[in-house]
Amino acid sequence: MQTYSNSDFYLSAFLLTRDFRLVRHTRAQGLTTFIFESDKNINDIVAEYYSMNATVEPIKYGNSIRALKSIIHSYSTSTSDRGNQYGQQLHKEGRR
Repeated sequence: MQTYSNSDFYLSAFLLTRDFRLVRHTRAQGLTTFIFESDKNINDIVAEYYSMNATVEPIKYGNSIRALKSIIHSYSTSTSDRGNQYGQQLHKEGRR
């Protein structure tokens, strides 16, 4: 499985909104890194985000922000794959 990782909180929320699956997250020295399952288009999607040409459904993006905040504040371990379980739950509930 190919993965894409980054520490940009809002980019990660954007990727969740665009239906990329959060595989896990790690935390080191107060910085959270989000790891997503990648596909061949992810670099184009990221470039679209940073060029400010991306569009998303605002409510879905807001839900993704809240979900990531919950992940960050819920786990006190330095490394966790619980984000994967939470991401799958969000996907099943249609919240991302």
